[in-house]
Amino acid sequence: MMKYPERSHDLTSLCMHYVLLLRSIAFWGHAIILWLLTYLLDQPFPLISVSLVLIVLGLITFASWSWAKARKVVSDKFVFLQLLVDVLTLSSLLYFTGGSSNPFVSLFMLPVTFAAAMLRPLFLWLIAGTAMICYTLLMYFYQPMLLWQHHGQGFTLHVWGMWAAFLLSAGLVAYFVSRIGKTLKQRDRLLASAREQALESEKVIALGALAAGTAHELGTPLATIAILSTDLEKATAEENPVISKKLGLLRSQVSRCKAILSRMAASAGESRADSGKPVSIDRYLENTLEEWLKTRPEVTAKSNFSGSQPVPQIIADRTVTQAILNLLNNAADASSKLVEIEGHWDMKTLSLKIHDKGTGLPASLEHKIGNEPFLSTKPAGKGLGLGLYLARTTLVRLGGDIQLKNRSDKKGNPLGVTAELTLPLEQLKINE
Repeated sequence: MMKYPERSHDLTSLCMHYVLLLRSIAFWGHAIILWLLTYLLDQPFPLISVSLVLIVLGLITFASWSWAKARKVVSDKFVFLQLLVDVLTLSSLLYFTGGSSNPFVSLFMLPVTFAAAMLRPLFLWLIAGTAMICYTLLMYFYQPMLLWQHHGQGFTLHVWGMWAAFLLSAGLVAYFVSRIGKTLKQRDRLLASAREQALESEKVIALGALAAGTAHELGTPLATIAILSTDLEKATAEENPVISKKLGLLRSQVSRCKAILSRMAASAGESRADSGKPVSIDRYLENTLEEWLKTRPEVTAKSNFSGSQPVPQIIADRTVTQAILNLLNNAADASSKLVEIEGHWDMKTLSLKIHDKGTGLPASLEHKIGNEPFLSTKPAGKGLGLGLYLARTTLVRLGGDIQLKNRSDKKGNPLGVTAELTLPLEQLKINE
């Protein structure tokens, strides 16, 4: 990708950079032409007057560079004033060098072209009108130059001057306007991406509202089930121990559901826990794995965590923990026999790979799973297709991502799916 100046995200600032760059090129071009006409062609030339105009132009350009670099945003008015300076200084140079008979009079088109590409209509027409007036006045008021007279060798030189002016104008317009066009396309892509992220955020907000309402509504029936199961467990303890044991299991599962809802409500009301205790990356991953295994005791897990030393310290975001738990649950649902977890970090990034031993993802869904809500490969009633979507949304919000890749052997037999999570550590407020 092409590299732009520091303030490339501000289109006006970028265009101002191009205007000043073009003026710098014009300044040195005029200086070289001045030297050629004075010392090589031995032609009478208003050296002092042209030199003064170039000195003023150089000082304005230097001051403008300094002013633009010191500000993050450049206003349209500032750009307008710069283009007006270009028109007036060009008019002054042409006045001392033959007026409208100077073949470089076509350079008036450059500031007009830039104004058309950068400014709103009012400023555009002020620049265009000024250029028109200056061109018209130069047809009547100017200091003649024998160099541009249309006869003999002078006419030939005039034609070559017109040719050089055309090449210069065409080349500069093509180059700088194409750069501006690329910047506009880049801005359009960024706007499209921002719109997509806004739509994703709206989906997540809608899901959050739905989850909050559902959690509130589930509170009452869960409390009723807990009370009834407790009473029934006590009533059947002596007469039917088997039924009593099953009722005890039912009560414990109801308690677990209530605990999950309480934790969800607490997490929703928390911020990033900025005042929480820092924890090292390796300890954080081990704690998360232990928390998960308590809820999935039937799973065999194999883990390997490694990275740079000293181990970075983070303040864990609960939403990140939940995203990792969602990925682990998906892997366990695909193959509870064995889930492999590989964690690696450096001072900037955490990478976590979770391998399952399932049958893999259908090719048609491999690049859709996680990008759309309510999209799942699990049987009906086994999943809503939200876990991976919410996990990816959480990671993208923090500057990371999740990639799912099918694995297969040399014969093409499926070996399962690898979920790869990447996350910038600075988003977790790393303390080095």
